[in-house]
Amino acid sequence: STDPPEGGSVEGEGFFAHGTQVEVTAIPNELWEFVCWTEDATAVSNEAHYTFSITDNRELVANFTLKTHTLDLTTQGRGEVAKDPDKEHYGHGEIVTLNATATEGWEFVKWVVNGQQFDNALTEITMTEDSSAVAYFARMQFSLTVNTEGQGHVKKEVIFSPSNYDYETEIQLTAVPDKGWDFVFWSGDLSGSDNPRVITIDSDKEVKAHFIKKYTVTVSANPPEGGIVAGEGLYGRGDQVEVAATPTAGWIFKSWTEDDQVVCTNPSFSFEAEEDRDLTAHFEAPKFVWGVPHSHTSYSDGVGTPALAYEYAMSQNIDFLIVTDHSNYFSGDEYDPENNQFLETKGSNWYSTRIQAEDHNAVYGDTFTALRGFEMSFRDVGHIDVYNTTNYVEWYTMPILDDFFEWLLYVYGEEGGQVIASFCHPFRPRDSFYDLAYVPELDKVIQMIEIGNGEPHRYTRAEPYYIKALDNGWHVGAINSQDNHNYTWGEPDNLTGIVVFQEGPEGIYEAMQSRRVYATETRRLEMTFLANGHWMGSIVSDKTLDFFIELYDPDVRIRRVDIVTTGGKILDRLEVDGLNHVEWSFSHTPAPGRQWFYVRVVHSNGAMAWSSPIFTPVK
Repeated sequence: STDPPEGGSVEGEGFFAHGTQVEVTAIPNELWEFVCWTEDATAVSNEAHYTFSITDNRELVANFTLKTHTLDLTTQGRGEVAKDPDKEHYGHGEIVTLNATATEGWEFVKWVVNGQQFDNALTEITMTEDSSAVAYFARMQFSLTVNTEGQGHVKKEVIFSPSNYDYETEIQLTAVPDKGWDFVFWSGDLSGSDNPRVITIDSDKEVKAHFIKKYTVTVSANPPEGGIVAGEGLYGRGDQVEVAATPTAGWIFKSWTEDDQVVCTNPSFSFEAEEDRDLTAHFEAPKFVWGVPHSHTSYSDGVGTPALAYEYAMSQNIDFLIVTDHSNYFSGDEYDPENNQFLETKGSNWYSTRIQAEDHNAVYGDTFTALRGFEMSFRDVGHIDVYNTTNYVEWYTMPILDDFFEWLLYVYGEEGGQVIASFCHPFRPRDSFYDLAYVPELDKVIQMIEIGNGEPHRYTRAEPYYIKALDNGWHVGAINSQDNHNYTWGEPDNLTGIVVFQEGPEGIYEAMQSRRVYATETRRLEMTFLANGHWMGSIVSDKTLDFFIELYDPDVRIRRVDIVTTGGKILDRLEVDGLNHVEWSFSHTPAPGRQWFYVRVVHSNGAMAWSSPIFTPVK
């Protein structure tokens, strides 16, 4: 039913089965509005469309009330206002007469009713909503008051009298800051920061010009050759200051400091200017780490546990070890038939390797990094190490190379482009991966190749395969792997050197993916190879390449340095005859199209080392 009956109508009454969803609707008549549904004089819903599940007989009342509106009168300036009829509530559509009478010395300007302007002092309006009517009055002349905050003054132009201005006079105000201060914004009857500003005198005006002190922000680089800094200058209070540090090629950014206290460890640093600041960006030369990217334990065809391998490798004074057991030996992981992969499952070999690596890093992560990968071992095609994946595949369930390549692309996408792969002992078999045939789609995933592999009794160099891979089109860096199967993790001198910009797993993976890696047969060779400031592994598009090579080996002297280029040809050679520290710079203009260049080091004892290449792009 409805209350009152003339207020509206309802829909939805009837007979319904127990538990049925019932919707009733209240429809107000013109000039009426719905209030609420009540039952036994108790409100049950404020919604005109009321839905409920019926479990008993119900008698609902839709309550309506006549639409009424209020009219609020106010003034701007001096004058009196009246409304006829003068009452608290008005019916919908009722006509009200407004009357504005200016005080002596003032004049009526306009009515503004709900945003609509009326120019007559005697105005009729129709009530269709709650309304606010403002009567604006203006006197014949007005005052303009200008104040300042901070140090500065305001220049006034077009002034007809010392303080009073005729109606609609336009005055241009120009804020002039004192030395060392900045104008910021206007307040009062002006807003914004434009300067100068024109103000129209249509009422009493009061304007304040706000000035703020400028603060000096000084930035510097330590050491100066480590990088460049930006953001120095003068800033007003509250200004957003952005400083940035860009390391010189071959260096890394460490932190911003102020008064010898670290204030930020990000190269870009922003803050609000509130005082003078003197900031220093600190840079460091990159760090060289050495380790083994390919090793085995008893989880495949090696010995010991991953935990033992990490501990033993650390005792050999290397910096990292990656356990890459043959995945076809793993057990205990859930098989995912849709993607033909195995999902890491608690208690499995794959799971345990990760846990042992993380446990080791939790204790020794400041000095040694333990990592996990797996070796995909095709019987007749070759082997590939895969790093930084959550899951894995193995030969028995994925015997076809093309399927494996498709999985590499799939997991590369799933893992956010962070997966890395490496050709293992490419000489076994001799035509491994169909003579290292180039697969363009996988160039972003397969980033490295073993140029040396094995423990001392079976160590083999693979430089011809490195050259073949590069000539075929691969962008791969050079690594050296011990491929340990005995209690020898880290013992031999054949290691992989990595140039890291940050420590820990992230730093090693980032360097591997960027190909800042090199193969060495001595334990502490530091190798820097840059072209136009770009590290080894980079693709450099400049027409002329300015090479810089720096080699330092504290233990084994260096006899010769070669620059090897496309086809395995020697581009240049430097005979040094037994130095521990070598620097060599020269320029070269490569032929058009894709070229590559790597450093080969020959030590006095016959040991060798190989850098990752510098590449030029495909034409």
